[in-house]
Amino acid sequence: MGEAQVGLDLSRIRPLFLEENFLLGLGFPQGYIFFRIQRKEFFVYLYDELASMAADAYVAEAQFGITGRNVTNAFRIATQTNHLYQIFRGQNPSQLKTYLGMPYTTPQFNLDEAARLIKSDWGYLSGWESPLNYPSPESEVWVPYRLDVGFALYNPTNDTIYPLIKFYMLRYDAQLIRDVDLIMRILERKTACRLATVGGLTDFDYHYREFYQVDPIRLGDARNVVQMKIAPRVVA
Repeated sequence: MGEAQVGLDLSRIRPLFLEENFLLGLGFPQGYIFFRIQRKEFFVYLYDELASMAADAYVAEAQFGITGRNVTNAFRIATQTNHLYQIFRGQNPSQLKTYLGMPYTTPQFNLDEAARLIKSDWGYLSGWESPLNYPSPESEVWVPYRLDVGFALYNPTNDTIYPLIKFYMLRYDAQLIRDVDLIMRILERKTACRLATVGGLTDFDYHYREFYQVDPIRLGDARNVVQMKIAPRVVA
């Protein structure tokens, strides 16, 4: 399996993997876009380019680039609109806390009465919860076309640490669903479909029509509304 995969235990996240022909609804701030999985691949990416962190050090949300490859964000999907990433992460040391930004400058997992700030006591994932080789399902992140994900890091200890993050990645070839009958069966819970929130509940802008040529569908939308949202726009 390769050095980066020795001793892995995927038992907690494997039930969330999608198979070919599975249906998926990605939940954006304005609603859902639906896909059918055509193909997939799975791999592990040990990200070892993080600098050491002094005691009580915090690094704000940032994209994870690849040194020597001129890649600013390793997890960006820049050209393939039919590709999706499903990412889990394990981290070391156990005390390391990571915070999700999606888009990478937009902190997710906020309280309604208090936005997440640096070194917050909520909204983080620690290595205790998601060890390097035993990733937690709570670490799941979905990345669609041209939506940049980033992570903030915090060392809450009194010692210098050397953070490692292992990303467990499924890359999907996913076909956009425009079949109104199928979408209605999903909305009526007559057809199985995995629903997954993109990022969190903090709003962000996304160019649905530009990227997918549809408008997002709200759970509970009537058939005529669904038809209007998936219909191609007529350009005068």
